[in-house]
Amino acid sequence: MLKKRLGKLVLWLLSSVAVIFSVITILLWVYKDEIVGMAVDQANKYLKVKVNVSEVDLTFWGSFPNLSVDFNQVFIQDALPGSTMYDTLLYTDRVRCKFDPLDIWNEKYEIKEIEISPGTLQLKVDSIGNTNYDIFASSDSTAKQEEMDFKLERLYVKGLRFTYVNAISEQFYGTSIDQLGATGDFTKRKFTAKTISNFDIIEARTGSIALVRDQAARLNLGVEVDLDSATVSIPASTIYISDLPFNFNAEVDSTGYEFHLDGKQLKLDDVANKLAPERTREIRKYSGSGDVQFELDVHGKNDDPGGANIACAFGVSDGSLSEPVSKMKLNNLLVEGKFTKSNKPGNELLELAKVKFQSQMGMFSGKLSIKNFLRPLYRVEADGAVDLGILSQFFTTSFLDELTGNANLGIQCIVQQDKDAAGRDRFDVVRLAGSMELNKARLKLIDDKRTFRNITGSLYLKNDQIGLQNLRVNLLDSDLRLDGFFSGIQDFLNGAAPIQTEVNIDAKKIRIADLSSSDKTEKQVGSRSFILPNTLKGTVVMKIGDLEYEGHHFRLCEGEVTMRERYFQLDRFHFTNAGSRISGKVSVLENKPEILELSCNLVSNSIGIDQLFKEWKNFDQDVITHENISGTAQLNLQLYAPFDYRNGVISNSIEAVAALRIQDGRLKNVSAFNEIVESMNSSTAAKLAIGNENIKSFSGKLKDLRFQTLENTITIRNSIISIPNMSVQSSALDVEVSGKHHFNNDIDYRFGFRFRDLKQKKESEFGEIMDDGTGKFIFLRMYGNMDNPTIEWDKETNREKRQEKIEQEKQDAKSILKTEFGLFKNDSTVKTYVEEKRPREEIKVSFDALEANDSIIRQKTKKDNKLNRMLDKWKTESEADKKEEFTIDQD
Repeated sequence: MLKKRLGKLVLWLLSSVAVIFSVITILLWVYKDEIVGMAVDQANKYLKVKVNVSEVDLTFWGSFPNLSVDFNQVFIQDALPGSTMYDTLLYTDRVRCKFDPLDIWNEKYEIKEIEISPGTLQLKVDSIGNTNYDIFASSDSTAKQEEMDFKLERLYVKGLRFTYVNAISEQFYGTSIDQLGATGDFTKRKFTAKTISNFDIIEARTGSIALVRDQAARLNLGVEVDLDSATVSIPASTIYISDLPFNFNAEVDSTGYEFHLDGKQLKLDDVANKLAPERTREIRKYSGSGDVQFELDVHGKNDDPGGANIACAFGVSDGSLSEPVSKMKLNNLLVEGKFTKSNKPGNELLELAKVKFQSQMGMFSGKLSIKNFLRPLYRVEADGAVDLGILSQFFTTSFLDELTGNANLGIQCIVQQDKDAAGRDRFDVVRLAGSMELNKARLKLIDDKRTFRNITGSLYLKNDQIGLQNLRVNLLDSDLRLDGFFSGIQDFLNGAAPIQTEVNIDAKKIRIADLSSSDKTEKQVGSRSFILPNTLKGTVVMKIGDLEYEGHHFRLCEGEVTMRERYFQLDRFHFTNAGSRISGKVSVLENKPEILELSCNLVSNSIGIDQLFKEWKNFDQDVITHENISGTAQLNLQLYAPFDYRNGVISNSIEAVAALRIQDGRLKNVSAFNEIVESMNSSTAAKLAIGNENIKSFSGKLKDLRFQTLENTITIRNSIISIPNMSVQSSALDVEVSGKHHFNNDIDYRFGFRFRDLKQKKESEFGEIMDDGTGKFIFLRMYGNMDNPTIEWDKETNREKRQEKIEQEKQDAKSILKTEFGLFKNDSTVKTYVEEKRPREEIKVSFDALEANDSIIRQKTKKDNKLNRMLDKWKTESEADKKEEFTIDQD
């Protein structure tokens, strides 16, 4: 029975809740437009600017037990004159106004809470005092009791980015508010708001000096507001910056403001640990002793164009600090510093009057001052030994990623910074003197892949010059030693002229890729940028044991580099590559970003061809490799080759002239020669004319082809290698060769040789039969692609050569006539005939003396003169031309 009653009770309760839920939902739906409309109208009465809202909604269950009106995607434009829709005062995803449901039932529309969710609030004061937040209507327009009123008791902000910029006082404050809650009776004319907040200080800056940057903060304080006297006061409270406690109080009224912040008896190790860069905070744990003092006062008038008056004093007394990772230890640490700024421009002063400490290296003392931030005057004095790692830990910069090592300093520097007529920064070096001794320093810049290691040596500073003496640097696999000086420092800093350079570089090894600030792969994307500097001018005398570029080694490099804007020229350049000594001149010019124009004139008298092919990976072809070729070459090369840093050599723009002489050459097992032999074997006419044994013998000679001398001038233009006609006397046969070889491996080669050379040499009973030079010439043509060439007998060249021979014999006839009979004396084109001497067998027979008038002897002697022999030869060949031409065709 009890069980049944409990079941009925639960059912009744659930039914009641469902009914209430339904009733509330229906009422919200019925009165939604009325409540929302009233909220919008009331908001517009309090504001004098247009508020853009994408959607307004009424919700109860999402803000239970309160009823709320949600303004979604709220945008308020700047109130400054001339602002546009891109000038934001406030943007937030949602502004929620909460009501008590019972007040709504009693028709009392009073806003109790306001919640502001993620967004941005940007307050500005321009240079003439206009504000962008003058958006509220005057009190007269809202004095009358309205249907909806503000009875605000709580303000809650989450995920809001807040900035305040005052162009008059040069103040900038930027924070990112994680959470902020303020409670109080905001409807009274005088009230106290309890405020709790966690936020990040992006930057608090006055002028060009950042007081605080990138620090977490939290506060829990009361804010006293008196609307009648227009004052806001913050009594003495404690705020935390990076978990360090500071005393804080403030007073703001309609005429001015006053802030005070101090941190007394702060412990040095706490300050070092909590203010260390976030990336090292978990690694480096400082320990030590000593106190840190910090006191800041800010005051000013709202209408003062000079801005705030600031006085800040800070220091460390009787400090010691150690850090186990870098083994850093400082003792007797003393720091005295201040920052002052009046409401008159140009009166800023940041001064470190004393900086002293004792480290493992010895005692160090220094001074630093920066005066007048509009035209800064920098003064630096440093004397003693210092650990560069300490400087990098306590004086962080936006460009330095790593700095370690030791330095011994003795420097005095005074530099004045100003603006030129174009508004650009200008630096005047008033005084620069001293020296710096570096020992095993290490340097790495942000967004730079290079790490400069083991920097050791001396730097000397004198006014406009920096001298280097025995300065050694390791850079990845490269090492350098530098001596010399840089001058024109002032003009270089002002961008008026490149730095003047007179430096000697001595290195065991330099890898070109190590010198670049970014990887080559990183340059494959994004916009192009120049590689060669435009900030160097002068000369560099270099001596490099091994200069490496993409796997190629240039050893024992010596030369003098002349530099100007994005142009390098190497004069008297000597190096060894592929075991060969090469000398000449090289220049590199970069007119367009990442497009390098290489020009060179190189000479070598003893290049090992097989080593050259091996070093340069057979020039990206496999027809003739280092295993197939050998010999010694003399080379005179003139080359122009544009180079795209991203894509390599621009081959269709290469221009080159190479005067080449090869001695003791050898071609062994060249696969391309097999094509010639196969062509002979496949031709029935060739086999009949030459013979199988001769073809077989010829094939064997081609497998190991030797020649004494080969000389020619080869040109490269429009992606074509052109080989003029040349005669090659080889162990297989004497051959004339010419042709063209395209970069895509399309070829057109022509070969000419005497037909009798294809046959094995014969000997008579008197010895070897010599060629008299009148043998039949035949020609081959190899064309198409190198991977599958077409080889055929070249009839056209054969006819051209025969015609050339006829013309030559005509000239020979004229020469004989001129020599023997004095004809053609006035024709300078006809040369004196010189009979070619050929080796011949001599047969001596001894007879009795013959009568001088023997008619047979006289007749023979008369006919056997030079002219008759030439005419007989001419007649014989003329008759031969009437017969059918001898040709060898392929099947």
